[in-house]
Amino acid sequence: MKYFTIFFLIILSMCGCVDKHPYKYSISEEITKTNKEISNWKIQEIKNGTDLPMSPEKKSELTDQIYNYLKTNGFNISKLGQNAQKNGDNIFIIKPKIIQTMAQISQNMAGWHGTSEDPLNFWSHFSGGSGMQFVNGTAEALSLYIEIYSGDKKYYENAGGIELVGKFNKYSFRTTNKLELVEDNKKFQKAIDIAFKPLIDTVR
Repeated sequence: MKYFTIFFLIILSMCGCVDKHPYKYSISEEITKTNKEISNWKIQEIKNGTDLPMSPEKKSELTDQIYNYLKTNGFNISKLGQNAQKNGDNIFIIKPKIIQTMAQISQNMAGWHGTSEDPLNFWSHFSGGSGMQFVNGTAEALSLYIEIYSGDKKYYENAGGIELVGKFNKYSFRTTNKLELVEDNKKFQKAIDIAFKPLIDTVR
């Protein structure tokens, strides 16, 4: 109960379609002057924290999804082993990572890193004879975190929200199943769009 306050009101909306709390991205002036079709962009295999279990197959699948997105957007990109190092002029190393963060909840909408989601399971909106529930507070969420380096210098940093770790339930208050993280390719694709948007908008 310490994470949220419940109000019994008429529900106004149950869609997660509002972008809130964007990550404060950073992008260097040098990278905006590069040519994406001439420069060498290399992507490492996606990383994840030890508390966010993902199979090697899942990591490869998510890495491929980012790779294909950048390839489609005209980047001269190739894959790089997770521990490999390759530096030089016009070589940019893309380092994707799945991170856990906190989403801010306000009136049944959890917002974080440019995306939002209803924090309640569908039936949790209903409480017998008392109308609907509204929730405020915080909840754990999942995001795609991107860093781009050339040599030892960081040229780009941004994050895109993927999904909540668990949803509140009126009986158990919270359910979490980390084995099912990043199962929705559409949510992950949206996170890719958010995380790379400043780069796509500025690099030639």
